[in-house]
Amino acid sequence: MTGVIALDIYRRRKYARRGIGALLAPAPPRINDGALLGRNYATLEGMVFGVLKVREILDWHLGTDDGPTEVDGTWDVNPDSGSEAGPDSGHGGSVDWQRMLLLLLDSCQNQGPDARIRRAMLVGELKRTVTLAMTPANRKDLSNALLLLDLILRASDYAERQTARST
Repeated sequence: MTGVIALDIYRRRKYARRGIGALLAPAPPRINDGALLGRNYATLEGMVFGVLKVREILDWHLGTDDGPTEVDGTWDVNPDSGSEAGPDSGHGGSVDWQRMLLLLLDSCQNQGPDARIRRAMLVGELKRTVTLAMTPANRKDLSNALLLLDLILRASDYAERQTARST
């Protein structure tokens, strides 16, 4: 019969063999122009898709504070080791963009002028964050993130104006 060991010791041994950085590394964003442009961003489903796709793009290019980060082609499992976060270092405050995306997601489910103003402010701040993080290497993906943010804002505004006119 085999010996019983603590689960955390087993996981440490298992991940040490495989390399935990490779297991926890974020995948590059999957961006399909047909999927991006074929959605109706005036609906809640379309807005949620857009916010999650922006999160996927920003997660890859800006990194997060709660997981491994890529530095010089290797994945750092300890985010507090003093290294810059993300493949494209030089961003400011990944917690800010994550919180802003959650607030944007929350404002997408609400209707009315207050939600529209809040959505516009959040999209503006996110666009500023994305623009500041843009480099020649990540320009294409971050441009898609900017496009998605614009589509979320404009389509929802257009739909709200159309419903206001029809009533």
